Order: sequence, then structure tokens, then C-alpha cells
Amino acid sequence: MAKRTLIILTHNFPVKNGENWLNEEVKHISGDWANVQVFCEANSSAESLPGYPQFNLLPNTFVYKRMWGAFLSGSFIYAFFHECLELIRKRMFFKTIKDSISVLMRAYSMAKWFDEEYIEKGKKYLLYCYWGDEFTTMACLLQTMNSNLSVICRVHGIDVYEERTRLKHIQFRYFQLKHLKAMFSVSQAGADYLKKRYPEFADKIKVSYLGTAEVKLNPIPNKQRLELITCALLRNIKRLDLIVEILKHVKAPTRWTYAGGGPGFEEFKQKCKSLPSHIETDLRGMLTETEIRKLYEERPLHYYISVSSTEGLPVAMMESISSGIPVVSTNAGGCKEIVTEETGILIPVDFKPEEVANMLDDLYLSYDYSLEKRKSIHNVWNKKINATHNYTEFYREINI
Repeated sequence: MAKRTLIILTHNFPVKNGENWLNEEVKHISGDWANVQVFCEANSSAESLPGYPQFNLLPNTFVYKRMWGAFLSGSFIYAFFHECLELIRKRMFFKTIKDSISVLMRAYSMAKWFDEEYIEKGKKYLLYCYWGDEFTTMACLLQTMNSNLSVICRVHGIDVYEERTRLKHIQFRYFQLKHLKAMFSVSQAGADYLKKRYPEFADKIKVSYLGTAEVKLNPIPNKQRLELITCALLRNIKRLDLIVEILKHVKAPTRWTYAGGGPGFEEFKQKCKSLPSHIETDLRGMLTETEIRKLYEERPLHYYISVSSTEGLPVAMMESISSGIPVVSTNAGGCKEIVTEETGILIPVDFKPEEVANMLDDLYLSYDYSLEKRKSIHNVWNKKINATHNYTEFYREINI
């Protein structure tokens, strides 16, 4: 049997920051592949970022050209027909159809370009789309042009939950599931959501947890002050302003360490200056993967805190659990799958800041400072979100 070439389709990795967690996954690529290549949307000819693996990068020289002949393509018509049915069912046809046509036209044009540029006739390929978005639609159109090509994708949060998207709708999801070999959700919650909406494709929807490398146990904190940490981009769904509101009501002396950044970071720093004098903030900005691991390993911490409105399964939270730091998190997306009675505490998505502040004060007074507690949290990581186990199993499954 001829070996297949694996092509991983990403938006940023390994040329730009934004999909840093893939750096751990690709270390565990296994299987008898003819070749492993990466097509990165952000890449025109650049090399990998320092510290990232040097892949066989396929340059993105695609230039969009409208191809009106697409309307004569059976796969294009099939995708368009089912999209129309879905938009009519949701009563959003006239609001959304123009946008959907634009997305499909671009995806078709890119599929034709990709086919001519990178697909050799007679060879076998597996395309692995890291997100279930327009890239996956493009890859599925490409699959209809090549019988020797299969497509799989991962889905996380923004590409699972329709209510999180700008249009409150994920375009061409039916077409994707029709042509995908498998869709791997990073959480059971995401898989359940998809199966409920697309029961006819339930056998294609699978769960494959992400994972993190082992982090040394975090040093046990002292009782001098409450030490909290959050690692997240400054995005609306992360609701970091609500952490500031919580801290305004915390009575215990506290230091909150924040690793992250994004548009509005300078304004956010100004907002943090309004906190009471017994609340200290350490706003680190964007940190590298190595710097975050070092922070977990060296700074004694009581809790990792997350108040997102919705989530997939956060990698930063996994790293916290690996280092034995308990988590306080909203019950969003798949968080409940790793934040359990053993590893932390779940709070409602629609919480009141003063109530969470009171809870943090109580948790501080009753904190378990034992090494055994740190080890028991780490053991949950080892059983469920260990990168070596999860990614080895994932690549074994997709190579069958």
C-alpha cells in the first residue's frame, strides 16, 4: 500500500504566534508517512519561528480569482444547496446568503489553486485542517476533485459553537461533515453539541483531547497573600475585565499575575490601576511557551482563574493542572471535563463578581497546602491530558 503524504493546514503555525500549542503536538507525529508538510495561511516563504520545528513549508502564493465556472461544479452546487437549506431553516437566508456565496467562491478558487500547485496525481494525501472553518471547506472541495485524498479536521470552540460566531452560524458545516473522514473535537462537550445538530454524521464526530508537556510541580505558596494567575489573550470572550471586577471585592491581600495581551492592552493596564492598594497586579504581556512554563515552575501560586463566556478546552488550563495548580473556572465549553472536584472549582458563566470574590477569600483561608494535593492534581493531567499519550494515540488513529 502506497504511503500517504500528511499536509497540516494552519493559519499561523509555525510562522507566527497564535497556534503555539501545535508546537507540542507536532513533536509526537508518528506513523509511516511518505512526507509531512505544513501549509500555513500566513506563510509566503518565511521560515519557522525560532524554537519551532523546521517543516517542509508549502508557500501560500494564492491570489483569489473569481471562477464563475464553479457554478457548473457538482460539489459546489451540492455545498451551496445545503447551505441554502440551512439558512432558510434558520430564517437568515437574505441576511447571510451573500456572505456564504463569497466564502464558497473563495474556497473553490483556493481548492483549484491548491490542486494544481501541490497535489500530484497518483499520490495519496491526508489533509489535516487544524480548524473547522473556511480552510476545511476548501479542503473538502479539494477532496471532491481527488479520489486519492482524504480530509480530517480538529474543532475547538469558535468553530464549534454557532452562537460564538459573527453570523451566529457556521457556514458549510453540513458539506464539511459530508466529505470529512472525521471531525475531532477537543472536548466531549463540543462533540455532543455537534452530534445533537448533525446526528446523521455522529459516527464521524470524535473526541481527541489536546495535551501538554509535563510541567514541574508548582512550589507551594505561603500564606502571606493570595496568588492568582491567568494566561489568555485579551479577547471579549475571555472577559478579563470581570477579573478586575472580582479583585475589587477580594478582601485578602492578593497578587494577580496576567500573561497575555492583544488590542487594548494599554487601556486594560490603566483599568487595573483602579484596584485597591492591597491588590497587586503583575501584567507580563505576551510570553513565550518557555516563559509561561518557567512562571508555573517558579512562582508559587494558589489558583489559576478563568472567567471566559465560552471555551473549547484551554491549553493554559491544562498546563496549570500539570503543575498541580488548582483552577477556578466558569463552566464554559469543555472546562468541566478537566476542572473537577479534584482539580478545582467551577463557577456559573453568569456569576456576580462579589460572590466570586467572597469565594476566593474563603478558598484562601481553607487552602490545602500539602504536596499530596499538588500531586493529585498532576495525576489528573497524566491520565487525561498528557501530550505524549494523547497525540501518539491521535496520529495512530488518523494513520489507519
